[in-house]
Amino acid sequence: MAKYTSTLFKKSKNLNKILVLISILVLTVILSLNNFNPTNVEAHNPHAYPMEIFSLWNDTSPTLDGLIGFTPSSLAGEWSSAAVYDLYNHMESADGKVLIQNDNNYLYIAFDCVSYTVEDPGGIWGSTIYLDADHNGIMDLDDYAISFKENSTFGTDYYVELKRATGPGQWTVIEDGIPGTPLLISGVLMNLNFAKSAFNNASLHRQYEFRIPFTLPGITTDNIYGVGFETYSNDVAESQFNTWPYVETNPKFIRIDARN
Repeated sequence: MAKYTSTLFKKSKNLNKILVLISILVLTVILSLNNFNPTNVEAHNPHAYPMEIFSLWNDTSPTLDGLIGFTPSSLAGEWSSAAVYDLYNHMESADGKVLIQNDNNYLYIAFDCVSYTVEDPGGIWGSTIYLDADHNGIMDLDDYAISFKENSTFGTDYYVELKRATGPGQWTVIEDGIPGTPLLISGVLMNLNFAKSAFNNASLHRQYEFRIPFTLPGITTDNIYGVGFETYSNDVAESQFNTWPYVETNPKFIRIDARN
């Protein structure tokens, strides 16, 4: 996986707030950082927009119930202070939203899948956050993924997993659990819901919320981290895949190597 983001967590001396800087790169990190000399890097991907995104610090944390409370006209909603960016479908069209915010202890990420209007589409569906720990742009040894997956083929079969990569496209589950309950070791928490939101108040649709502790390997202040996101309403139909950043050909390539 390559067209990931780079995350940089900084704490402000004046405001004592954590700033999370996320830059979309192909095989890169942020090249302008002092005393940081990555190898085997390439330029920004031309399809990545915007080139940099930010997670905004918030002194309150959202309730992880799968409902994305966002009010565009005020800061009253639990996600109203978050940075908001587009998810992209396979046609390079904006389709859904990514919301990102953090406090001193956690990074919060939400996916508002505004076009996923079928509560149970059948087959395999879910969402994943990819963490490129070694920052080489490919999901390989010792990178991480946090995923929710529902397999409707076998009835109600859903689970949350924290996985570590053992090679390109190869994963080992470190721990697993269910939505709404923190994973025992890492403290990772996610939840989902099916409801209307500020980004689609006409139709019920899928929503996901994730809480990632800064104690997870690599997710710390003053550190750079690569990330990539996917949501899918049908694991078979390409048209039901959304990613961030945009993947030019097959969206599933974000799971291994999205350099094409």
